[in-house]
Amino acid sequence: MDLKTGDIVMLKSGGPEMTILRVIGETENNRMDEAMRMRGYDDGDVLCDWESENSTTRPRKVFKAVMLMDPNVVEEVEEEITEDDEAVADDVDSSEDSAEEEDFDFDDDDFDF
Repeated sequence: MDLKTGDIVMLKSGGPEMTILRVIGETENNRMDEAMRMRGYDDGDVLCDWESENSTTRPRKVFKAVMLMDPNVVEEVEEEITEDDEAVADDVDSSEDSAEEEDFDFDDDDFDF
């Protein structure tokens, strides 16, 4: 995913939609990027802010780019999961039907007690 300032993203683990304020290293010779590097951040790290119900200011945090995703992709993934769940449910139903049809004949000699 090619991230740039102004993009809307969210954490892959979930959470609110966030706005990208800065991608470190996005512009050359930037003093703010240099200051962030001095604090231990790397080129490609992403500074985001988001709406918070508990605050009048927008919280800000730096994330690794691999932690972020396009929120529109969530809807596509949810649709795929639903389709996969239906396929798995069909498989389970068919295996339960075949298990019910089998005659299991056990006696005490089949088990070690």
